[in-house]
Amino acid sequence: MARDKEAHSGRRYEEVTLLRGMACLSVIWTHTACEYLHIEQTGFLTWFLIASELLAKFGVPLFVAISGFVLSNKYRGSFSKSEFYLRRVRSVVMP
Repeated sequence: MARDKEAHSGRRYEEVTLLRGMACLSVIWTHTACEYLHIEQTGFLTWFLIASELLAKFGVPLFVAISGFVLSNKYRGSFSKSEFYLRRVRSVVMP
């Protein structure tokens, strides 16, 4: 499970894994709730979906924060812009 290891130090952050799961469920719930918000009738279910969809919008910002945390730990100490951008381009261009 090399993918689950944050920061080349080999330390695995259990909290980050939990937050990733919460963010993933939040994004799934947001997309699911949006499909049912087009119901013509207004009732408890409609208001519940609207409220829960608004509360679940923290998923994408949470992914951004987690990525920043993991990258900052990965490049702690010596940081080379060219190495950083080279790795980013390789990960995007060559899947």
